[in-house]
Amino acid sequence: MRKLILFSLFALLLVSPGCNSTKPILITVTSPTGAQALDIGQTFNISVTVSQDKTDKGVTFKLSGVGSLTNVTATGATYAAGIVSGTATVTITSVADPTKMTTINIVVTAAPGIITSLLAAATEGATYNVSLSGNETGGAGTLTYTVLSLAACPRA
Repeated sequence: MRKLILFSLFALLLVSPGCNSTKPILITVTSPTGAQALDIGQTFNISVTVSQDKTDKGVTFKLSGVGSLTNVTATGATYAAGIVSGTATVTITSVADPTKMTTINIVVTAAPGIITSLLAAATEGATYNVSLSGNETGGAGTLTYTVLSLAACPRA
C-alpha cells in the first residue's frame, strides 16, 4: 500500500505543472491601436509591451513596404511614411520566442491638395468670399481648412 501511495505521489508530481510552468509570451501594441492611414511625410510612434518575457529581451521590428523605421528600441519605434504612397506592414516579433509576433498594417496616401483656380478680384472695403475645396484624391482622414493670414494688397 505504501508503494502505491508513493508511486501515485511521484506520478502526480510528473504531470503537475508546479511552479516551473512557463506562460506564453504576449506582445501588446499599446500605441497605435489598429491599422493606420496617413499622408506622405507623416509619422507615428509605436509602443509595445511584452508580458511573460523572463529574459526581458523585448521585440524586433521589421518593415515591409513604403516608409522607414527609426528610433528603434526593444519596446518601440517611429514609423515615417516617406515620400511615396502605398502600403506597409510592421512586423513585431519577440526576441525570446520568435513564434510570437503581431503586425501593424499601414496605408500611405498622397497629401491632399487644394483645387487651384483664379480668384476673383476683391474690392477694398467690401466683404470678400471665396470657396476652396479639397482635391478628390489624396489625404487620409478628415480634411479641415484654416485661414492662416489675410494680407492686404498694396495700392497701385
